Amino acid sequence: MTFANATDFKTTYCQTISNIATLSMTLRQDNKTLEYSQRYLKDQYLSQAQLDKGSEDYQAYAAVFDSLTQLAYDYPVATTQESKDLQIKAYAAQMRSTCAESIN
Repeated sequence: MTFANATDFKTTYCQTISNIATLSMTLRQDNKTLEYSQRYLKDQYLSQAQLDKGSEDYQAYAAVFDSLTQLAYDYPVATTQESKDLQIKAYAAQMRSTCAESIN
């Protein structure tokens, strides 16, 4: 993937982080186990990217996925669908914002 400038990279990277956060929190709100969620994310994203499990890229991405999922599991499972949806959106927005701030 080629980026025209640093802003394009930041936008794309932080959107990816937001997407992973959304899926992490969705799995959390569906009451899946932490181990299941971490394995699911790696299988979905890293298998599609065709990264070799022994590669440095795989290890780096896996660490990010594990961290985002672990943070999602610090939140309780909400009791209503509306509050679950709000938790998911808020977590994704928080992770997108944190990503953008860390790149600056």
